[in-house]
Amino acid sequence: MPQSKEYMREWRANRSEEQKEAERLRNREYRRNNPQVKDKDKLKKYRQENHDKFRIGDWKRQGMKLKKGEDWESIYIEYIITEFCEECGCKLTDGKKNTPTTRCLDHDHDTGFIRNILCLSCNNRRR
Repeated sequence: MPQSKEYMREWRANRSEEQKEAERLRNREYRRNNPQVKDKDKLKKYRQENHDKFRIGDWKRQGMKLKKGEDWESIYIEYIITEFCEECGCKLTDGKKNTPTTRCLDHDHDTGFIRNILCLSCNNRRR
């Protein structure tokens, strides 16, 4: 049975230095015996190949909800193919760095329902 985050935080804080060091040694030994676990290139490739699953998961964690008749895959496809902000009409951009034209999936923070695909500027104004 999973423990609550608060319980685990308290449990970690109350361990002795010997217990912490023993755990570090166990983890180090495990990583040495299981090199596939830390293969970051494989993980990076998996994330790139399954970007839609990660993006949809992020939206769900942010509390976004679907209206009746919508599905996550069609929302994702619409998100990807939308080229212009639905409010101001600017060309949308992607990338790790947030710019005023970064693509955003706008949703109502009270209900969680998805509204539009907007640029970051318009999305911030709507909050």
